[in-house]
Amino acid sequence: RLSPQLAQVRMQFLRSCCAGDEPASGEQVVVKAEPVGITGSIGPPLEPLDKFEAVVHRSADEPLGVDVDRDPDGSLIIREIRQGGCVFAYNSVCAVEARIRVGQRILKVNGVGGAAGEATAMVREAQEAKVLHLEITTD
Repeated sequence: RLSPQLAQVRMQFLRSCCAGDEPASGEQVVVKAEPVGITGSIGPPLEPLDKFEAVVHRSADEPLGVDVDRDPDGSLIIREIRQGGCVFAYNSVCAVEARIRVGQRILKVNGVGGAAGEATAMVREAQEAKVLHLEITTD
């Protein structure tokens, strides 16, 4: 969904570029784009959050799409995020700084985990639940 400012810019663009006659054959067309009605700057790139909770929703047959390694401390280390999984889908719509990334650790899944030896229980919970509250840390 577009913000009101971007929706206005889109409408202005569509009105200006789509109005009028078609260019004659061979006629050169120059398109000039300028930001209209948008103030402020994008700013510096956002850094990943050190610790956050990601809420990931999954349909019945959708894979999680994550490969993990079990750490002796009980966490799961993210080794790969595959396209087509629900984590990939989550990353495509969440804030940049809250994206789940390779190398981060999953500390808990739906409150399960947090101690050595609980990695198997976290994996089981991640495989069975349709809504996943993942406690993620970057270290």
